[in-house]
Amino acid sequence: MTQALLVIDYINGIAKTGVCVSYLNDHPEVLANTNRLIRAFRAKSLPIIFIRLAFDANYAGLPQYAPPAEYMKKHKLFQLGSEDVQF
Repeated sequence: MTQALLVIDYINGIAKTGVCVSYLNDHPEVLANTNRLIRAFRAKSLPIIFIRLAFDANYAGLPQYAPPAEYMKKHKLFQLGSEDVQF
């Protein structure tokens, strides 16, 4: 069986300035463990798949009725190419 590491939403707009900041500040082991896993997988040349939340300028693909949709559009959050969506 092949192993792979799936890293989801490990981006600035969530981990540094977004909704998870206070949680991650209270639980620094989350980032430390994630970084440890990334290093371990890289050391063994195992695949790492990074998934990030990102939208084009029109927010294509964003569900129309998602509760944070209008807030994200109004504040132009998580747009491709922005600092929010960088790892």
